[in-house]
Amino acid sequence: SLSSINLFPNEIRRDTVNAIARSVGTNKTVREILFDIREFPWEGWWALGNALCNQTNIPATFTSNHTLTRFGCEKDYNNNFSPYSPFIRWHLAINALPDKKLVARMKVVDTHFARKFDLNPFRELAPSLIAEIL
Repeated sequence: SLSSINLFPNEIRRDTVNAIARSVGTNKTVREILFDIREFPWEGWWALGNALCNQTNIPATFTSNHTLTRFGCEKDYNNNFSPYSPFIRWHLAINALPDKKLVARMKVVDTHFARKFDLNPFRELAPSLIAEIL
């Protein structure tokens, strides 16, 4: 299965960014997408963050992308340069953990319960999904 996408030296436009983010959102195999980071539009960072951790609700967060660990070009990693927000850096880092259920749970807890613990979001979920998330 496909685990790496190399977009060098293609220009990355807004519509391309949105298509990439949508396709990566629930993808379970792609681990890296390589491209020239200087050509990446600012809207792309928001779209990537949403693909890594969709904060809409618990099921969306639980089924977000948990496999993408590298996004950008060689320079980003070899020179310790990172244009990413802490949000994106953290999600790329935890996606490297081998236990994807643990990754999903970490994202749910961080997104929906880190600031306050509220059981109201669980009221809308099926009991089987609650058990899987917890």
